[in-house]
Amino acid sequence: MLGISGIVIVLASVSTSVGIFSLLGIKVTLIIAEVIPFLVLAVGVDNIFILNHEFERLTLKSFGEMSVEERIAKTLGRMGPSILLSALSETIAFGLGGIVTMPAVRNFALYASLAVWVDFSLQVTAFVAFLSLDAKRQEEDRIDCFPCVKIEAPERLDKEGLLQKWMRKYYAPFILNKKVRVSIITFFVGLFMAALSFVTQVELGLGN
Repeated sequence: MLGISGIVIVLASVSTSVGIFSLLGIKVTLIIAEVIPFLVLAVGVDNIFILNHEFERLTLKSFGEMSVEERIAKTLGRMGPSILLSALSETIAFGLGGIVTMPAVRNFALYASLAVWVDFSLQVTAFVAFLSLDAKRQEEDRIDCFPCVKIEAPERLDKEGLLQKWMRKYYAPFILNKKVRVSIITFFVGLFMAALSFVTQVELGLGN
């Protein structure tokens, strides 16, 4: 249910953007209706994972010593600034597209800019509220999709997940190896140079 609430927030942010700009007389194109929901989901869903992961980390670390409200406050205190800067940079980047003279591109940029900002606003308000409710549900041992039903749940253990363990023990040491770092930088610089050499062959237009 917590994951579904994140999807609903994305839909709400897109609907808000469409409603506001439609009220202002800025037309909606087909590409806006088809692309922007997936765009907002792509650039905004990472904030949900960041908030939830930090909250779970604090939950395991506190061993019940902190209330849900205190853990929520600490989560926002630590992750909020980075999420704010990320959303602000994305909003400004799309907002700059509003100065383009092409109407379709301008409208798309404006809709995307507002949708991303509304998505951030809902994540640090509505999603945080959903997260606190879900945390209280877990503490009362109630089933996810049926919170009215209470069950006997096993004791929570401070155990590292498989993905976290793999990242810590294998991926991080491998990627931080000096030879690997040099190889990665060389590869991407070479790829960038190769892309620059073919820029002149890119044809403008919508294609066939």
